[in-house]
Amino acid sequence: MNGELFQICKLTAATKKALAQGGEFLFAPGQYENRIEFQFLPMNTLSAQEAECVYHPADWFEKCKQQDLEDIKMMIPLKAENRKVLGFANTSRASILTFLKNGEVHYWVAHWEFDSKLRLWNIVYKESVWENAPQGRPQFADNTKEFLAVLGRIGELANKIGAHYFGKIFREAASILRKEQKPKGVSELPLPEAYRHIFEAAARADVFGAMGSWNDDPAYMAHEKGLEEEYNRLSDELLKQIRQAVLFAVNQW
Repeated sequence: MNGELFQICKLTAATKKALAQGGEFLFAPGQYENRIEFQFLPMNTLSAQEAECVYHPADWFEKCKQQDLEDIKMMIPLKAENRKVLGFANTSRASILTFLKNGEVHYWVAHWEFDSKLRLWNIVYKESVWENAPQGRPQFADNTKEFLAVLGRIGELANKIGAHYFGKIFREAASILRKEQKPKGVSELPLPEAYRHIFEAAARADVFGAMGSWNDDPAYMAHEKGLEEEYNRLSDELLKQIRQAVLFAVNQW
């Protein structure tokens, strides 16, 4: 799974758990992350408009609570304009929505920048107000049936074009989704057990990266066998079902 999407999922889940249980906000940065900065909207003061920045997710959470944070959701489009760039930074278009008790909805968008000297990432989240936000909060349905169906179809396609490694990945994701096996590397997302297998299956099935991914050789292999249209159709559907599964697993509890 793309690192920026995973971080947004982790921030959202940690916030939801802390809000629901009234406990400590638990968040550990990833091994390739150097600095995470959160830029809040400017505050009106007697002297000037001053923006406040905090540099730890726990401080961000406390500041959000001071705003009377009531709920949080993560969002991501179900379709990508170009699947081939999804392995790169700043391409997922994922965001965080924060719902305040006064009815305001704010959204947070991250920008990732690589420090070539440290070989680590610096991430900046910026807060904005969602003007004229829709009434109510987004709800997400369990798409297990649809997710399993596309995993089966795209797994068959992978075998037809000779991409057996990816066929194995799709079968493993389906097995995790059916609760027949546990994922090899369980993530540190603080999700309820009833939702964990859905997220882990989505993470396993997310093969949309750069070199060496499902976007690379399999696209040419499908083209050679005259299956390019089927490849594109099933790839779009897989991405949609992966993202629907993530939205459900991270938000709907």
